[in-house]
Amino acid sequence: MAARIAQAEVCDSKACWQGHLLVRGDKISFVSTEQVKKVGYHALDPDAMPSDVELPGNYVLVHDTAGEILNRCDLYVVRWYPDSAQSVHNGIAPKALKDARAYFGNGSSIKLGSVDIPEGPWKREAKMKCIRYRRHGYDKLFEHTYDTPVDLFFTERPLAWRVSLPAGCIVDERGFVRP
Repeated sequence: MAARIAQAEVCDSKACWQGHLLVRGDKISFVSTEQVKKVGYHALDPDAMPSDVELPGNYVLVHDTAGEILNRCDLYVVRWYPDSAQSVHNGIAPKALKDARAYFGNGSSIKLGSVDIPEGPWKREAKMKCIRYRRHGYDKLFEHTYDTPVDLFFTERPLAWRVSLPAGCIVDERGFVRP
């Protein structure tokens, strides 16, 4: 099993920060509140409740587990650029390495890559009721339902999406815990 960690740089008008982000998943899709109204709610059943927002296959769901360069309650879906090295440990922030091992298991190898985190402007795409994704190395599809729907935003340069969870969110080694 291979855990993935992404190097990223985030800038504002005053400065830039570099850090490491945990790649929580790939093959990401969402079920909007409108879709649930149309077909009904069917937990863990993509046939009965199909995703209506499917994101490109070479995109990954990244999370700043330490909240060092991004808000801990914001998750981004961005394009993944793999590093040519097969397994890398040197230079990875200790917190990112620890969180990757907790999420994927202690025996996981670590693969490093990079992502571009856009500044925006961000536009609201939809209210999401459910996220679906695959953890790299697992065949299983993971699904998390939001009791209170969350906003999905997108931007075009570069193409990316952002899920903004409410303050007090818990996203940890178990995955999405709250909301």
